[in-house]
Amino acid sequence: MKNRIRQLVARIDKLMDGPYLESNANMLKISHIKLGHLYAEEESYWAQKSRIQLLKKGDRNTLFFHVQATSRLKKNKIEGLKDLNSNWVSDANNICRVAWNYFHNIFKSDASNHDDNYLNYIQKSVTEDVNNMLARQIIDD
Repeated sequence: MKNRIRQLVARIDKLMDGPYLESNANMLKISHIKLGHLYAEEESYWAQKSRIQLLKKGDRNTLFFHVQATSRLKKNKIEGLKDLNSNWVSDANNICRVAWNYFHNIFKSDASNHDDNYLNYIQKSVTEDVNNMLARQIIDD
């Protein structure tokens, strides 16, 4: 099947690189349709093969399923992190603290880093009068 797909892709490439002719356009359209069918057939093949493997090795609540689930859990678990002082932290509370501190520090605003000179390049769209009107204290009637 891979060989047929490879041949069809090569044929499509050749048709696309060739001169534009009505017959080439029709052949290109037909080739794309055939390629879509081959890809669908290949996908079906692999779905059936995985289903067969699952049936052979087991499904729900079996050792096969348990091993698959626990290996995924182990792979996704954070065993530890390095804090700001490069100390390795491995207990859950400290891992949470290190992660919180890291993200808190990278997303916090630091007013001392702002350079007001850049603001001079931005065109003002609110006049001084309008700004005073918007900033005035609201009085309930």
